[in-house]
Amino acid sequence: MSLPAAINAVSPAQIVSSADWGNPVKDLVNALRTQAEAAPLGVIRRYRRTSSGGSNTGTETGVQRIDGIPIVAGRLYRIGTNGLQMDSTVNADVARARIRYTTDGSNASTSSTRLGSGIQLSSPDAARPAIAAINELYAPGTSHGLSILLTCQRTAGSGTVVIFGDSTEYLELFVEDVGVDPGSSGTSI
Repeated sequence: MSLPAAINAVSPAQIVSSADWGNPVKDLVNALRTQAEAAPLGVIRRYRRTSSGGSNTGTETGVQRIDGIPIVAGRLYRIGTNGLQMDSTVNADVARARIRYTTDGSNASTSSTRLGSGIQLSSPDAARPAIAAINELYAPGTSHGLSILLTCQRTAGSGTVVIFGDSTEYLELFVEDVGVDPGSSGTSI
């Protein structure tokens, strides 16, 4: 193996001891580790339901839950769903889907803290559900285990509402690590 010309051109007087320049391999590994720790991890937990859920006539009802999600302080997380099909037995009923959560080790319930405002949709008619996704950011101040619950509730109207799902049009609830939290910055106008 031959050395590049630039290395062969170095005179002995130009060589410095390793004490002068540190350990380049160690420095490279540490730099790569720092970059890797800051990088997004992607989806860290998800649950796919292949049936409808949350059937109710006005009482907020749980649809699907994920427990024991490892959350690290200083990271930013996106918690959301795929496009939810909010369906009703009556035209123009209004349904709301929310994500609720706990951080104390208990399982999230319909009385747990809300994450954001969720979505509220009016079904155009009983044969065509309204569709929207939930997309919320979560920036924890401490590391903890997280439990999240997707809920459904009819907020106006007289029918029975449900989040529709089957084997091809499923309900997906997920938690995504999007990287180091840059903090909230900007100006309210």
